[in-house]
Amino acid sequence: MPLKKIILTTTAITALGFAGSAYAGEGVYYQVHGGANFITNDDFDGTVLGTPFSTDYDADTGYAIGAALGKRLNDSWRAEAELTYRDNEIGDVGGVPVDGDVTSTALMFNGYYDFYTESDLEPYVGAGIGYADVEVGGESEDVFAYQFKAGVAKPVGTTGGKIGAELSYFATEDIEFSDGTDTIDASYGNTSLLVFWRNEF
Repeated sequence: MPLKKIILTTTAITALGFAGSAYAGEGVYYQVHGGANFITNDDFDGTVLGTPFSTDYDADTGYAIGAALGKRLNDSWRAEAELTYRDNEIGDVGGVPVDGDVTSTALMFNGYYDFYTESDLEPYVGAGIGYADVEVGGESEDVFAYQFKAGVAKPVGTTGGKIGAELSYFATEDIEFSDGTDTIDASYGNTSLLVFWRNEF
């Protein structure tokens, strides 16, 4: 199923699933986030004109922006659905300058564990799995994705709002592009440094 249909279907299911809890005020939250994105897995392998090759691509610092809808399960655990877009400009491939971007739109399902301390800072760790639509040079493919996260939140005000910072590692399975003759496998992994606003109600 194309990622766009998955996103629409899952968003509808998630909204219906959270609707009752949100109305009752049972720990549902939304979050918006954004920040810098760095490509860390950047290998190209494949066969062109019958000749195997292996190289890498150099990508500039890009950005990530997204939103999430989640629910607190108890004092320590919470779960969420997240949609995030990442964009990085490719500077060169194998030392040869090119003009293009590598982007991804990922729908992820995450679980978190929150550590409560005596201060007003709330550190946490998390992990997630999902699917991403990754596009390189106009060619795109839907692939399995996973991520690991660590961050810290700080309550602000009295209405359930929190601000925070997060470091995440996001990666997908290799992306394969083929025209029936030539085949290219690209690895895609990112480290993101994000800031966020979360509101729980």
